[in-house]
Amino acid sequence: MDSESETRQNDSISSPPPVIEAIRFKNAEVCSIDGPPTPAFPPFTGYCPQMYHVQAATKSEAVLSLKLNFPTSVTSWQAEVQFSSPVTSFTAWAVQEIRLSSDKKSVTFKNKFYNGRQDAGLSLIIGYTLKFPVNPGLPNIAQVRINSQEVCQSTVPFSCQGQAYNYKDALQKSLLFYEAQRSGKLPADNRIPWRKDSAMNDGSDVGLDLSGGYYDGAKAIFFHGKWHYRFFLLAGDHMKFGLPMAYAMTMLAWSGIDYKAGYQKAGQLNYLMDAVKWGMDYLIKAHPSPNVLYGQVSTCQEH
Repeated sequence: MDSESETRQNDSISSPPPVIEAIRFKNAEVCSIDGPPTPAFPPFTGYCPQMYHVQAATKSEAVLSLKLNFPTSVTSWQAEVQFSSPVTSFTAWAVQEIRLSSDKKSVTFKNKFYNGRQDAGLSLIIGYTLKFPVNPGLPNIAQVRINSQEVCQSTVPFSCQGQAYNYKDALQKSLLFYEAQRSGKLPADNRIPWRKDSAMNDGSDVGLDLSGGYYDGAKAIFFHGKWHYRFFLLAGDHMKFGLPMAYAMTMLAWSGIDYKAGYQKAGQLNYLMDAVKWGMDYLIKAHPSPNVLYGQVSTCQEH
């Protein structure tokens, strides 16, 4: 019996994950198991990736909004925004004197007469349009300064101390969630004791067997664990939607390809393959001929 089979027979996950004791960045300690160190960075009021929002985007242009946080009260201000890669143009509303640096990686602008006074702790939303090369694409904001004072950074100091999370257990429970959503004749190795066979007559009204698959598929949740697992979790009522289910199976299969070693280490690879096969077997049945595809199975009372 191989190690994978042994792991499947014993689902209990007892080994605790390793604990981070220290992290150093450019020879500066940014966290220690003994407690948070003296901050390795100057004080700031925000995390740059959380300060802007993409409203619409193409391969070379985007409409965004930037949230400027004011750490101190001002009567006028000048902002400097640094990007992670060069841009070709920057157009903004409610600001003036826009200047793009020679390397195209930063822009400065000043307030207008009506928004220069800002109290400490307040925020101002600036809408802007950004044009950029297709490669590398839309840049991130790396740094923001207001009146030469840094108000956000792309790196945040943190403490190593905190709760130790068991990502193996989280991965196992995520796959169990899929099994709880199964429709049709359940297998002998069903691990959800309160689930029984259901919807065995799906498709009988059109002379087909459309049992199986997963119930509902209306909500997307991505779970990032130690090995960066990605999931599309199914949740809802007793309908079966073909498009979300196909997407879910694609993401599950893709995660198995990209992070096979992680699934193996957690003892969940075979469960992953079972989950994908369960959905794909149904999708194959829902495509009984070249020009026929059943995209939804439900009763008219459900939706």
